[in-house]
Amino acid sequence: MSHRNVLFTAIALATLVAATANAETLTENQDGTAPKLQLKPNAKSRLLTHALALPAYFFWMSTEHEGSHALMAEITGVGVKAFKPYPHTADINGERKFVFGAVDYARAPTHRQNELVTFAPSITDLTVFTATDLTLSYAVSPDSALAPVLLIAGMICPWADAFTNYNGWTKTNDISLMAQMTGTPRWAWQVTGDAFLAVGAWRILHHAHEMLFETPSVKNRSNVAFMPMVNGSLGVTAVGRF
Repeated sequence: MSHRNVLFTAIALATLVAATANAETLTENQDGTAPKLQLKPNAKSRLLTHALALPAYFFWMSTEHEGSHALMAEITGVGVKAFKPYPHTADINGERKFVFGAVDYARAPTHRQNELVTFAPSITDLTVFTATDLTLSYAVSPDSALAPVLLIAGMICPWADAFTNYNGWTKTNDISLMAQMTGTPRWAWQVTGDAFLAVGAWRILHHAHEMLFETPSVKNRSNVAFMPMVNGSLGVTAVGRF
């Protein structure tokens, strides 16, 4: 987990900046130009509040990551001797090194157990991210106080954790270890992971845009919709509004 806190802070802040600078709208003014983006009244206070809370969010991300290893170790029968989701020095290959979190196992895992324990954070990241995305889309208003907490803790944190895993090429990186254990190319893991991360980045920006910006109301917008038609034969119906 080396440099994970620096990377997380940079990604969290960059996400909010990107939402401000690059957010796209799907509407347009009557003259065909895109409407100006307007921050919501509480947007600046939200940014400041959650920026100050980034250390707490990082601790949550570290706990989620190391907790995934620990939980899978218990499920597979490896067991946990020590759970340390906080910065400390640890003995790695005979050397004392600084780490941001670690789990000591009670027993040496088999090859299969080692694969499951190592890959556990990736499973957790995807599960938490997807569940939070659905929650923000269908159950929680973007204007509620809970929304930004869910966005950072449930989407940005898992995304940053996965980004570190799939793009970090150190020998002790989870995905590097998975590539070694499965005998598959390291770059294949990175390409696959980055494809999912690209979709995840779009979903994060989507929710950040809804939380930070006013949704413009546009009247007299012209559009045309095409729909399939079945009436003895296949066809297409065009419906227009002008």
